[in-house]
Amino acid sequence: MLWGPFPHEGGVFGGGIGGYARCNSQMLRSRLSRAVTLRRLPMTVPRFHGRILAALHLVPRLLADCLALLVTLLRDRPDVLHITALYWRSIYREAYAVALCRLLGVQVIYDLRAGTFIDYAESRGPFGTALLRLIMSLSTEVTVEGKKYVEYVERKFGRTPTWIPNFVLDADLSSFPPAELRQPGPDEPFRIAFTGYLIPDKGVDVLLRAAHHLSRRFPVELTLIGEQSDRIGEELERFRTLQSNSFRLVTPGRLELPEVLSTLREQHVFVFLSRFHGEGHSNAVSEAMAMGLPVVASRHGFLADVVTDECGVVLSDPRDAVAVTEVLWELRSDWDRLRRLGRSARERIRTEFGEGPVLGKTEALYQRCARRAA
Repeated sequence: MLWGPFPHEGGVFGGGIGGYARCNSQMLRSRLSRAVTLRRLPMTVPRFHGRILAALHLVPRLLADCLALLVTLLRDRPDVLHITALYWRSIYREAYAVALCRLLGVQVIYDLRAGTFIDYAESRGPFGTALLRLIMSLSTEVTVEGKKYVEYVERKFGRTPTWIPNFVLDADLSSFPPAELRQPGPDEPFRIAFTGYLIPDKGVDVLLRAAHHLSRRFPVELTLIGEQSDRIGEELERFRTLQSNSFRLVTPGRLELPEVLSTLREQHVFVFLSRFHGEGHSNAVSEAMAMGLPVVASRHGFLADVVTDECGVVLSDPRDAVAVTEVLWELRSDWDRLRRLGRSARERIRTEFGEGPVLGKTEALYQRCARRAA
C-alpha cells in the first residue's frame, strides 16, 4: 500500500518525488505484477495557506487521515505500507501510521526523498527529533534518495538506510534512440537545453546570460522547457528582445514526456544550474543523460550523485555565468570529448539509474519485508 504524494500515472509530473512515484508504481505494476498488488491510501491535502485557517483545519484533517488509515489497514490487510515522507506536513500522521502498522503486523518502508530532509531533521527540536527517531526505529526498512542521507541517517538515527535513487523507465526510452551529437557547421547553432521550472533558483537566469555571452563566439540556440514563473518573466522578455542570427531563445512551455525526450535528442548539451533549496535528484537530468547528452550541472542537492566527470561537468559555483560560458565553450571546441561524455552519460543511466538496477534494489526491499510479514 502506497501513502504519499503519488500523482496520476498518465499525467505530467513536476518535481522529483512525483516523477519517482510514477516510475516506481508503473515499474512495480509491470515487472512484479504477479507478486505485488498496489493500492493507494487516501490522504487529505491542505487547501489553506493562511495560518489561522490552516490551524483550524489541522485537527479535522489529522483525524480524517488517521481514521482512513485505520479503516483501510483493517479492511485490506496489506503486507507492506510504503510511506513517502512529507516532512513538515505529515510527521504526526506518519508516526501514528508506523505505530499502528507495528501493532497490526504490517511492515513499513519509510522513504525519504527530496533534498530538504537534513534541514528538516535539524530544525525539529527535541520532540520532533524524538518522533523521527520513533518512526525510524519502528519502520521495517528506511530508504533514501541521496547518498549523503545514508551517513546522516546512520549517525543521527542509528538506522542504515537503503539508497534507492530516482530512475528512468525502459518504456519511456524505447522509442527514443540517443542524440547523434553531430558537430554543427559554421552557421549552425550550438544547441543547449534545460528542462524544469523556469525560475531563478533553477539557474535559468545564469543560463540565459551564459548562452548569450557564448553567442558572441558562435551561433547558439537555447531551449527552455517548462512552466514560466513570474520571477523570471522580465528576464525572459529581455533576452527575447536580444535574439539575432547568432542567438535564438526557444520556450515551448511545459511538454509531455515524449515531446521532452524528442526535443532533447536534437540538442548538444544539457545544463542544470540549480541552487533550489529543495533540490534532490532531478528527473530532468536523468532523462537528458538517457538521451545521450553530456550535462553541465551544479553540485546542489544530489546532482553530484548522478553527474560525474565521465559524463559531464559539475560546477562549484552555479551563479558564475562567466564560468558556465567557458565550460560550454570548451565542450563546443572539443567535439570528441563532448561525444564521449554523451555516451558515458547514457551508459551511466543504463547501469545505475535505469529500471533494471533500481528494480533489483526495490524487489529486494519488498522481499525482506515479505519475509518479515510471513
